[in-house]
Amino acid sequence: MIETAQAYLDAGISVLPAIAAQKRPAVAEWKPYQQRRPTAAEVRAWFSNGHSALCLVCGSASGNLEMLDFDAGGELFESWRETVRTMAAELLERLVIERTPSGGYHVAYRSETEICGNLKLAQRRLADNKIATLIETRGEGGLFLCAPSPGYELIQGDFSGLPILTTEERDILLSAAWALNEYVPATEPIPVSGANLARPGDDYNARGDVRSVLTKHGWILARAGENEYWRRPGKTAGWSATLKDRVFFVFSANAAPFEQHKAYAPFACLLYTSDAADDLLCVDLGGRRI
Repeated sequence: MIETAQAYLDAGISVLPAIAAQKRPAVAEWKPYQQRRPTAAEVRAWFSNGHSALCLVCGSASGNLEMLDFDAGGELFESWRETVRTMAAELLERLVIERTPSGGYHVAYRSETEICGNLKLAQRRLADNKIATLIETRGEGGLFLCAPSPGYELIQGDFSGLPILTTEERDILLSAAWALNEYVPATEPIPVSGANLARPGDDYNARGDVRSVLTKHGWILARAGENEYWRRPGKTAGWSATLKDRVFFVFSANAAPFEQHKAYAPFACLLYTSDAADDLLCVDLGGRRI
């Protein structure tokens, strides 16, 4: 364990001893290691005390390390892997993949650019109305237990040799996970600024052409179908949002003015993308100008 921890540290990863049963660091004050890696002396001292598990801190302290966590026994892992294989088979072979004690999977890599905090990528509403998270990331400030901790088994690659992904490559991995999402929250309320907006807003939600609004502002339809996948402006691969049953659900954290993990009705899309108040005077509904 001490040799592996030293190898991870030498590879530029913030590595800490862990309490496996509690899935947390065995260090009283571990927050500083979100900002810096421990020293070789610290690692030797920790792991000389017989710790049998370790964890890795994600984010800038570990060279923008990010991990995709496939929960629920890894039930969506194969579907995700097949999607990635169709988009970039060679990318799939570069990733570090391990099996977890619960039967799930960890997929790890580094990003060439800064990463955000933890993201929920694929969720499902259960029979008791609770929301289960099936795929999520461990990002900036997060951590996870890994091999050679008990029950964790590397099946591809090694954490001491993490690949560095481009922004486009990372987007492929996240997009493939977002495509498996089954839960969309309620739509954002229309930001009404006057008493006369409610009725035309309802009318536009029912009949307005939201696709033309998105296209006008640089969005691209990446995949058609009952559940459409849309790519944000400035992005060249993958997708950033879905459009289904006239609800526009945004995954991306870089899709301003839309917010991440928010759902928008057609009229809200129109208002959020309008460049000026004059745009709101040019909504055409069945020959009527509002």
